[in-house]
Amino acid sequence: MATSKPFLEPSSALWPRPVLGLLLGSAIVLPQIYQPSLDLIYTKLLLSPFNKSSIFETIWTVLIYAIIEASYTYKYARNTKLRLANLKDGGRDTPRLIPKLRRPSKRIREGIIYITPLLMMDLTMIKKFGGVPVADMALSGNYAPTTVSMRGNFLAPTLHNFTPSPPLQTQRALPPLPLTSRQLFLQLASSIFIYNAVFFFFHLALHKLSLLSKSTASTTSTAR
Repeated sequence: MATSKPFLEPSSALWPRPVLGLLLGSAIVLPQIYQPSLDLIYTKLLLSPFNKSSIFETIWTVLIYAIIEASYTYKYARNTKLRLANLKDGGRDTPRLIPKLRRPSKRIREGIIYITPLLMMDLTMIKKFGGVPVADMALSGNYAPTTVSMRGNFLAPTLHNFTPSPPLQTQRALPPLPLTSRQLFLQLASSIFIYNAVFFFFHLALHKLSLLSKSTASTTSTAR
């Protein structure tokens, strides 16, 4: 007896995909189209105290992640048939028992554990961006601009000069000129690739290394 295939709703990303592809393609091939807008936006961002804050990247990243996580948790919690565990067993007569999704409000402790080390690095290490003079980096880290021992390469980390004023790294030195749309896309794509590669190997280690897998299982059972 043939089993019926599960009904798949049209993907909500069907139309955005070609639009996004066209946008990214033109950003690479014709960067001059977007440059006036990028110049205007970047000029305004340089005047924003929050944008110049050393914790901006962490707050922005966590905020975007929280919005996406919360929206998709809500969507898949209310529509369990869309979850992969059910789609793979679409021919079953009875629905498969799958783990419940935890509410975002129940994961505040998890978020604090995630964000704390990032904020500690933001407040103790000097941010180094390409195109920023070393003298500006030194000033942002409470060093004299004539500090010759500091290197502008981000692979050579430099701690903030801890003094009573200011005691922590609160500002970041930004490039005086904006990136082109081509540079923006290529650097963003590279960072996403590197992040996913590192995350994959770290996740793999959690399953393959007995010490890490036992620690993770213990933490998960405690959280429940």
